[in-house]
Amino acid sequence: MGSGALAPLRVDPAVKTALAGVSAEQVQADIAKLVSFGTRSTLSSMDTELPKGQGILAAADWITSEFEAISKVLDPLPEKIAQDERKINELDAKLEELRKESKTFGARPEASRNVEGSPNAASGRSTAQPTGNPSPRSDVGGLVDSTLERGESLFREGRYQEAYKAFQNLLQSHSDDARICYYAALSYGFSTGEWRGQTEHLVQQGIVLEKAGKPQKSQIDSAFAGLTKETGKDWLAFYRQRAG
Repeated sequence: MGSGALAPLRVDPAVKTALAGVSAEQVQADIAKLVSFGTRSTLSSMDTELPKGQGILAAADWITSEFEAISKVLDPLPEKIAQDERKINELDAKLEELRKESKTFGARPEASRNVEGSPNAASGRSTAQPTGNPSPRSDVGGLVDSTLERGESLFREGRYQEAYKAFQNLLQSHSDDARICYYAALSYGFSTGEWRGQTEHLVQQGIVLEKAGKPQKSQIDSAFAGLTKETGKDWLAFYRQRAG
């Protein structure tokens, strides 16, 4: 056996977390309280001359009251946990449904992806602008408006792979706008049919930026006002909930 220093033992994270919640002041207060009973000898239970609040019976009553107080705090927790689990399961089911719908739509031929303001199957070109969906231009930061307009136009036309390239290029130099991240995520998801991995990475970047106010929520709402269920409205709304 070598004479080197012993490697430190691995600390169980659960134990570390539990110990972090221990209050030295509370431990000292509990000790002082137990001392105040004078004696905790089991024989003191037969001593009828002890002052009120002294002896083993008084100590036992106090300990019982402490456990009852803890029980009142803990009793609702199982139901609260069950409620949270039900909510999580519901959200997971909804997210999976949105993924399936988006994947199915992403697999359709490009010319058949028709929504209001998107290209018709015959011409393959846009015939109208979606009502209430202005181009996602930034008022600050000097974003290249023409590139944003081009990317949004490609997205509306169902040319998702080209739209993704446009937004991805813009992200290289202007990575501080949630709208670009969200459009890039949608474009990538529809062009590949893959709604995890890179798609979730991009939408998470958008969430961080939206939380930071880059840009304001009203501007983001305006940029995506023309989305429909078929073009990712519900999917994006699900993730944007996390941005508050």
